Amino acid sequence: MKLDNKWISLEGQLKGAWEKQGRDFKPLLNVRDADPDYLREVAQVKRLLEWWSADDEFREAAAEDCKAAAAKIGVDVDAEECRLLWDRDFALEQVNSKIAFPRIALRYRMWCSEKYLSRETIRIEGAAPSNPRQAAWRERQLARVLGQLGSGAHASIVHAPFAVELSEGCSVGCWFCGVSAEKRKSDFLYSDENARLWQGCLRALLDVVGPAACEGFLYWATDPLDNPDYEKFALDSARILGKFPQTTTAQAHKHIERVRKLLKLSRANGGLVDRFSILSLGIFKTIVGAFTPEELLYTELVTQNMEATSMQSNSGRARKSERIKRKAEFNGYEKSQWEEVPGTIACVSGYLINMVQKTVRLITPVPCDDRWPNGYWVFEEGRFTDAESFRELIMGMVDRHMPISLRAMRPVRFRRDVRYTRTEEGGLIRSYGSTTRVPAGGGYEPICEALIKGGYTAGQIALKVEQSEGIPAYAVMKIMNDFFSLGLIDEEPPAPEPTVVPGLAIETPEPAMAALAVA
Repeated sequence: MKLDNKWISLEGQLKGAWEKQGRDFKPLLNVRDADPDYLREVAQVKRLLEWWSADDEFREAAAEDCKAAAAKIGVDVDAEECRLLWDRDFALEQVNSKIAFPRIALRYRMWCSEKYLSRETIRIEGAAPSNPRQAAWRERQLARVLGQLGSGAHASIVHAPFAVELSEGCSVGCWFCGVSAEKRKSDFLYSDENARLWQGCLRALLDVVGPAACEGFLYWATDPLDNPDYEKFALDSARILGKFPQTTTAQAHKHIERVRKLLKLSRANGGLVDRFSILSLGIFKTIVGAFTPEELLYTELVTQNMEATSMQSNSGRARKSERIKRKAEFNGYEKSQWEEVPGTIACVSGYLINMVQKTVRLITPVPCDDRWPNGYWVFEEGRFTDAESFRELIMGMVDRHMPISLRAMRPVRFRRDVRYTRTEEGGLIRSYGSTTRVPAGGGYEPICEALIKGGYTAGQIALKVEQSEGIPAYAVMKIMNDFFSLGLIDEEPPAPEPTVVPGLAIETPEPAMAALAVA
């Protein structure tokens, strides 16, 4: 896959501004020696907006007198020049009046654009595996997620090739945990034996996934700072895979000096942007009191506190909870804006690895529902004992679950969320987030009707359409394979998640309606 024209255009605009207006606009994300005055100004604006996002009292004060509100929190920028960054109506007035945006606001927006462009580049290109089967499988998951979650959620999911849990469980216990983390039990410590196993697993990931392995990260239903040796594991990852893994923690306020060193370590070893999850307004104030705006320019503060403008995903532990209902009421949301919106926080299409239990699961994001309350499918789960058995396990998952094309003898149907409607011009294949138009004729109508009904193999559909429409069976198979590539064909594994038997790789039964091939 390649970046689409929108992102290519944004990339050109950024480079053009940096080259032609270098005195006013400078890059920050991939720069190790950024202009300190420029960096400081952008960091101050970021701090101002963090306060606006986190604190309802600050928002009220800013609405009355944004300069006085900014001065009270110690932010040293002209807040009035930044107002359009949080006040949408004011920004529209500026646009309609054709008033030029202040330079300070443009600098901050360019910084955000850098980060968005970087995320999209990673999502489309950087995290794409070299293995053709895994790359094709991942592209299908990207297309499927667009249909199931819509463009907004789709754009924010990187589909990283793997995530590693260095602990068993999590000590934090967030009420909104989208993957329903269990209580912390133990950690995978950096002993000589464990270090050898870890390094061997990293090399196996690099061999199987390719350079995209550098986009994996070291947490899931865990908090990185629970593991006292997290930094050692992360440095091994940087050394072997080429990049310090992105860190998200909800415990930065408990480990200020450790985190200060961690952020420097990340930047020095290829890390780009890290994240702190902010659980309360008190924690937010502790964080902004302990770190300067400049220290946190490359760290996103994900404000999860009740007073914040953000809204938790209706997934995992938060799903159907009273607290998420209260948060929605605080933000003035209707049910259609949160409860009826499909949600997940899963961001891996690949391997979920637990080093304590020595397990691997093959997963991909999916909207939370009663079958998949934690927002990801599990195709298979297995155990490993050493680096070689780890390599065999993940390679076997590619062979068993990542076909290139449909096999004629397997049952095939559209995903369960897909709907098909006939039109005069042909037909519409609809889901929550996307619509695919198909032409009239060419066998599309009987093919789509058979795929909606289900109960047929791909070969049966091909022969049936050949007989009724005179379309060659190979052409019918091509149409169905095109649908397969678009993520429209059902690949959903059985639920609930499989049970792991020690010492064995457990392959889940094949989905009753998935047309998978061993190609």
